[in-house]
Amino acid sequence: MNFFQKLHPLFYTIVAFILFSCNFKSQKADLILHNAVALTCDGSDQQVTPLAIAILDGVIIATGPERAILNSFKSNHKIDLKQAVIYPGFIDAHAHFTGYALSLLTVDLVGTTSYKDVLNRVELFAEDHPSGWITGRGWDQTDWSTTTFPTLTLLDELFPSRPVAIRRIDGHALLANSAALKLAGLSKTRQIIGGEMLTFDDGTPTGVLIDGAADSLLAIIPPV
Repeated sequence: MNFFQKLHPLFYTIVAFILFSCNFKSQKADLILHNAVALTCDGSDQQVTPLAIAILDGVIIATGPERAILNSFKSNHKIDLKQAVIYPGFIDAHAHFTGYALSLLTVDLVGTTSYKDVLNRVELFAEDHPSGWITGRGWDQTDWSTTTFPTLTLLDELFPSRPVAIRRIDGHALLANSAALKLAGLSKTRQIIGGEMLTFDDGTPTGVLIDGAADSLLAIIPPV
């Protein structure tokens, strides 16, 4: 077998590869977005950068590393996103995005199993946020072994001078300590309209404010 005969299979392999590559590169896209940072939102928390996305007829047909997409697709319309972030669209019938964002700056009390658990979370939050109001949301006394409303007694022991106001999971009630009640002007002599301020037997507030009474205190809390 001479030299050219030996080259024969290799020659056809190379030609086939070139033809395949040319055909692969010729894929059409209406739009290519490239040089982006992508949040995959697939649970892995991975970021792919730089990333490119090929779109045809309004449908994403390919995503991947920028160079791979640019080499594989042709388009007369390319947009350099200059490291802007791309993430999947949010589709939700009911959501409170602003409220969720603000909640990240407060104590998360969802899933607490007891009032002690609530106090522990508030203490941990206070360590990381040493000044200002302490606010939070998510407790539900019906999930605890003791299903009655908590009171401000233990909260006052932990925070005698720093105002604390933590809302129930449904938003219709909150627990405040004495420092917060004082700032809001809420006492046993204060008349509440459109809500209720729970009290001990002697008429002093337990710290639990319901509906309109809670609104009176929430109104004085400085914005985050």
